[in-house]
Amino acid sequence: MPLKTEVKTEWNGKEVMKDFDKAMFKSLFTGASIVEGQAAATVSGQSTDLGQLLQSITKQVSSTKAVIGTNDAKAPHIEFGTRPHAAPISALQGWADRHGIPVGAVWMSIKRKGTKAQPFLLPALLKNVKKIIAVFAKNNINLKWVHR
Repeated sequence: MPLKTEVKTEWNGKEVMKDFDKAMFKSLFTGASIVEGQAAATVSGQSTDLGQLLQSITKQVSSTKAVIGTNDAKAPHIEFGTRPHAAPISALQGWADRHGIPVGAVWMSIKRKGTKAQPFLLPALLKNVKKIIAVFAKNNINLKWVHR
């Protein structure tokens, strides 16, 4: 008795791309959430004076990229520190009062030494690279980390 087999193939490119887009968005969203959470934890561990910065850390995720950041104008100065400069006394007064330090002493220190960097965004990413790669792998997306 002869056995006959018939195989039919179909192109399901649109469905495949839709599934890939979903997996990519899910991976980007989860990875961004990890970094956002780590950045917030780092900021909250640095100082109680950074509440406004802590509240401003957010993520924006699209189908092709994730951006984790803040719209707080002081954030770059906290992340990277500053060179010596004459800061406005009014910007320093509240901090000096909360710490019981004369505002003139704070002003003079910043004028002489600048401010020390307290990075929170880049370390949050670097600390979690392996977790992020694992998130993408779980969604069947190979990710290669290249840091220069």
